[in-house]
Amino acid sequence: MRITQSMMMRSSLDQINVRRSDLYDSATALTTLKKVQKGSDDPMSFSRISRFKTAFTQNEQFQKNLTDAEGWLTTTNTALDNLHELLVQAKELSTKIADGSIDDRVRTAMLDSVQGLINEAVSQSNARYMGKSVFAGTNTTNTSPFTLQPDNSVIYSGNADTIQRRVSESLSLTINMDGQQVFDSGIFASLDRLYDGVVADDMVEVQAAFADITLASENVLTLSTEIGSRFTQVDLISERLVSSQENLANYISEDESVSLEEELILQENREVAYQAALQATSKILNLNILDYITI
Repeated sequence: MRITQSMMMRSSLDQINVRRSDLYDSATALTTLKKVQKGSDDPMSFSRISRFKTAFTQNEQFQKNLTDAEGWLTTTNTALDNLHELLVQAKELSTKIADGSIDDRVRTAMLDSVQGLINEAVSQSNARYMGKSVFAGTNTTNTSPFTLQPDNSVIYSGNADTIQRRVSESLSLTINMDGQQVFDSGIFASLDRLYDGVVADDMVEVQAAFADITLASENVLTLSTEIGSRFTQVDLISERLVSSQENLANYISEDESVSLEEELILQENREVAYQAALQATSKILNLNILDYITI
């Protein structure tokens, strides 16, 4: 086969372009500190990196959902704690009223106190997180799912549907407690009964209200315990996600990141190879290589 001058020129220039491409790759790696920029750099590593990054992004969304769930549960738990404290105060009031040794002035003041507890119970039951009612079921735009009537009865206008947040590929966590559970605890009926007993000056009714309030208090504690168990679940999932994110970040770094020392040595070797190709081509062709290179 006859080797022509033009063939030698093309071959030499091709080799120079290869060396120049290698130098460009080294410069890019040093600038970005990433050794894999595209699939052609290392198909297997690029595929692994893509999978790891997809999982990392997905976990970030799960962490956001967990943060939202934690905020929702915190608001719910605070409201339940406040409701329980109201019932404790109501028990103390009913004990004093049932004593029967108080005068009308004091009884009137206690009646005002009971009314205040009823008002506050309704307010706590209308607690909101990020502008959404936590005890309204899925009807979260209803800012007052519990409404106090003129006769001190309370009406619930939410629903019993659940709100869930996806916190892993296979798990969705219920973050709300519907208001019907709060309503069924007996908190409003027991306080209303206490109020009616005080109004009627009926100590038997006041004592019966005390028993109802005690039961309602236990029911509210049960609801708080349920929320507490969900908190525990959120903490466990959060810890697992943090660990998973750390592992994924390490996997990505191992496949994607360059070793600065190794890359500097590689760049130096590629620079030497590039300069050698220029010099060798110039000598072989006995030409000014600048005539054939467009930079």
